[in-house]
Amino acid sequence: FGVVTSVAPVHLEGFGSLEGVVEAKSELAAALPPEGTLYLPSDLPGRKRFEERAACRIKLFGPGTETEWELVDADLSGLTFRIGGAGTAFLPGGAPQHLPSAAAAVAVALDIGIPFSVIRRRLAAFSMPPLRWQTERVGGATFLLDCYNANPRSVKSALRAARKLTGRNRFVAVIGDMGELGAASKHYHRALGEDLAASDAEEIFLIGEEVSATYEVLSEGGFSGRVELFRDRDALARAIARSVLPGDLLLFKASRKAKLEEVAAAARRLLSRKEVVSQPGRDRATEAKDFARLPRDSVAVPAGGDSSGRSIASGDMD
Repeated sequence: FGVVTSVAPVHLEGFGSLEGVVEAKSELAAALPPEGTLYLPSDLPGRKRFEERAACRIKLFGPGTETEWELVDADLSGLTFRIGGAGTAFLPGGAPQHLPSAAAAVAVALDIGIPFSVIRRRLAAFSMPPLRWQTERVGGATFLLDCYNANPRSVKSALRAARKLTGRNRFVAVIGDMGELGAASKHYHRALGEDLAASDAEEIFLIGEEVSATYEVLSEGGFSGRVELFRDRDALARAIARSVLPGDLLLFKASRKAKLEEVAAAARRLLSRKEVVSQPGRDRATEAKDFARLPRDSVAVPAGGDSSGRSIASGDMD
């Protein structure tokens, strides 16, 4: 059997358009033997093309089917959801954007005869892979590492889910380039600026080349919070360490090339020294003195900066 979980604007550098993504993914439908089964989301973009190319049984799941899913609850511990009339299940470490994939697995398992009690038990034992919605407590703040990869839809979903988790605390977005978008890259990175502006983030840290378009949108649109643009990972780590407050939730999201986990690790090391941990009511002059005491050989110092709040550090990002 074969399972398709989604079609989204990814790998456009190779496929050219969303239609190209559909054409490539529907090769799975064409490859399945007549005795096989193709599982498709009922709301899948380009579903008709998959159905045209399939010579096997097609089983739909999701909205309007017997395996329609419903979000019950989500917090940093995981995701509780209900699927059809089968019951509820818990996905440890999951977030709302992971629900369609989890529901796809449940739908397939039910269709091949696995009891829901077994499915629920197996889901409860699941562990999210590294850098997939991975949470770390750092200096009283929460680092949410979702930086294994990124595309326009996944970033928007991650922003929405992370913001809901912050409650009354501050939400800080650390966002890098979305890769492999080809000629549509500038369009999607400008759209990312609009998504960030609507995310209610108090601070936004951007790193990379493509997110220059994101920065332009945030600057032109009068974003009221703090936004900074970096080229250097270590300089970004310093900025994060200087600004983080207890209770903050920081979302790290970018494509693999950005290696944001290295930024998070560097910021964590700086925060562990406690010289740069911001506290409520602590003035920036004091923070600047603490910042100056950090060893200069540990992390590169940002270069540049202007009255708009823009900070562009020297160095190239791999």
